[in-house]
Amino acid sequence: MASLVSGSDELRSVEEDLYGSLVESPVERRRRLRRRRKLRRAHLIGSIKAAVVCGLVLCLWLYAPSLYKLNQIRGEIRDLQAQCREWEEKNQLVMADILYASSDDFVRYAARETLGLVDKGSTLYVADLSKINRVSTDAVASRETQALAMNAPDTH
Repeated sequence: MASLVSGSDELRSVEEDLYGSLVESPVERRRRLRRRRKLRRAHLIGSIKAAVVCGLVLCLWLYAPSLYKLNQIRGEIRDLQAQCREWEEKNQLVMADILYASSDDFVRYAARETLGLVDKGSTLYVADLSKINRVSTDAVASRETQALAMNAPDTH
């Protein structure tokens, strides 16, 4: 400050060396303010980037286990749906067997095979296969005799 009062250039140069320029020009001031704005902008952009990264990490940390659980549940659903289709197919086969078992053809077959009954007007022939073919016991049926029913012509 003494340089302003005394007007000497020597004191001014000493003060400028110690404190820098006391009076800055408008160009220098604009440069300094631009640099300051650029630094603030850079800090703000860096802070925004850090916040975005932290937000993404937080979202993934919260969302990833849910996605994993969701994929597990979807896999279980697919497995259960496949099992359901298999059981539906088996159920259809059983229903077809039930329908066949309730038909007259099956009743005739079961009566003929298990009870040895024949239709009215048919003749029952029994053959003893053990005397005809001397085959090992593995190849012979559990019964040693087999029945053959033949339909006789109707004589009405």
